[in-house]
Amino acid sequence: MDLDIIKTVLNATTEKPALTLSMLAIGATTALTLAKAFHKKSITNKDELISILEAQITAKQHSIEEYQQRLNLDPTKGSTYSRATHKELQTAALSLAEKLKNLTSKLPPMPYVDSMSWRERENPPQNMLDWRSKHTAATQQIIKEYFQHFRSDSVLIRDEIYKRLNIQTDSLDLMLFDTPTNIFGIQHVINKLEENAKNLI
Repeated sequence: MDLDIIKTVLNATTEKPALTLSMLAIGATTALTLAKAFHKKSITNKDELISILEAQITAKQHSIEEYQQRLNLDPTKGSTYSRATHKELQTAALSLAEKLKNLTSKLPPMPYVDSMSWRERENPPQNMLDWRSKHTAATQQIIKEYFQHFRSDSVLIRDEIYKRLNIQTDSLDLMLFDTPTNIFGIQHVINKLEENAKNLI
């Protein structure tokens, strides 16, 4: 079958060379057009990426300005925490961690179920559905309170401790301190504050 196709193409090329060349030219033009379109799309994607990165930088700058305004910081003198002794910084970190623990204690306890087989059911028990609803609402409130009352201090204390202990901040750590989205993010902040504060001597 493949041999017949090849013969047909060769015959067409021999008998009607002009038509064959025209078809090849059309094919080449189409390929060139597609290549240009792909290149243009790549450039557009790069422009979009640059715009996203610029927006992220602007957001970070706004966060810094927010911290300065809320804590009455003088950029030329640093924060209150940068002027604190190791002991004072340690006390501030552990005190903040304790406040965050009290905040997370607002989560409703998980209800008791006779069997965990409900996980395999299509419809979980009503008490579990009620708990999920309350848990979601409580989590949202905790995250809201973190942003309103604790985020600025958490970030500033972390940065000062990391600077003194020469700890490199990774992207996950930055994200969870700055924009936690669930209770595990808040727990990460608590753990890091306690863990690193104890290393201040």
